[in-house]
Amino acid sequence: MQPPASGPHQTASLYQALFERSPVPLWVRDGETFKFLAVNDRAIERYGYSREEFLQLDIFAIRPPEEEAAVRRRISERGSVTLWREVYTHMTKSGERFFAEVTIHPITVDRREAFLVAAGAFALALLARRRRLGVGVTLAVVCAYLFAVGTQSMINFDFHEIAAVPAALLFALWALETGRWKTALLSLSIIFLSKESAILYVAGVGVYLALFRPNLRKVGIGLFVFCACAFVVVTMVLQPSLLEGGPQGMIHLQRFSAFGFTLSDAVANMVLNPGKVLLTLFTPQEKLQSLVVTLGGFAFLPLLAPDALVLAGFNLAERFLANKNEMWGLGFHYSVVLVSVCSFATLEALARQRQKIHGVQDGDDKSPRTIGALARHDFQMATWMFLCTLGCCWLSPVPAEFLSLQNTYFSTEDQIAINRRALAVIPDDA
Repeated sequence: MQPPASGPHQTASLYQALFERSPVPLWVRDGETFKFLAVNDRAIERYGYSREEFLQLDIFAIRPPEEEAAVRRRISERGSVTLWREVYTHMTKSGERFFAEVTIHPITVDRREAFLVAAGAFALALLARRRRLGVGVTLAVVCAYLFAVGTQSMINFDFHEIAAVPAALLFALWALETGRWKTALLSLSIIFLSKESAILYVAGVGVYLALFRPNLRKVGIGLFVFCACAFVVVTMVLQPSLLEGGPQGMIHLQRFSAFGFTLSDAVANMVLNPGKVLLTLFTPQEKLQSLVVTLGGFAFLPLLAPDALVLAGFNLAERFLANKNEMWGLGFHYSVVLVSVCSFATLEALARQRQKIHGVQDGDDKSPRTIGALARHDFQMATWMFLCTLGCCWLSPVPAEFLSLQNTYFSTEDQIAINRRALAVIPDDA
């Protein structure tokens, strides 16, 4: 049956009717919170919940409680895979259990995040140019950034406010190095306003400047103090007063319940128990996998510039000290900030390596012998980085777009139809 060619409103109505009247239970859920956004009549009949009740629940409400951890782990492992089919135990409102074959098709309605992330490549080129790095190694770093598993997972998952952070962070670092204060302020403001925890990412920039950039030490201290105060005001005053449920309803506080149920308790326990913090940062194994795949994609060169990795300190704490295991892995959008910091740290490491190995300071030695040695070094490092990027994509527990090429950055006609059907069944106020 062909839809009547009478405009988008009629097509949307047809999709709505097909969704509602399907003989099998169907629903659309949020990719991050797992809450139901829309359900059809057959799902309401089979599971016993009203439509209003369904929209207050997440997918774990129809699964046995003892299986929640396994289901979360399975979803995290699947990451950006475009289609999969599983058999799960489901549970009705009355407690009846039954086996259900579930077909899952993650969709991204918008691809703007791909362009936001790609903008970071331009910032990397500017930073590499300041360090007088060759074209080959610059291209290798840019490719490692764009095709990192964490970057591709974010692009394939969903449009998220974090998408603007990597490029903004790299542009901010370039602007601070070159004294372009308006660009630096704009870039840092984008990060600051993206979400509450990103305020601390800006504070991390302040820590980096204060510790390792003597000419910007005062700027760094001021930035850190301002962001620390702003974070306290936002999380302890503004959000509790504006969000329903008060502090106990704050997602970012619930994630750190292993250290405390309030922000002050969590921070105090982290300071007083550094051993527990270190243990939590690197266990379970999934966290180490994420670090190895991300750093390995840059040939582990970021480890040669540990000062630059300070920029990722608050982001790593947010991810690996949390008890939300989706944040530990390489799926979704959680790794992309670390990827951007690793790309910057790689540029720093390459610049220092050139100076250390060849004794060249700012390219002053232009003898043929030195130029040839630098060219060979750049070729070797670029080749090694390309191989490491490919290897980490291959070995990653989460499939990378660079290998699978399952999706394009522009939706196909079939995908557009799927996106429109999804949009048609999601209420406007969802």
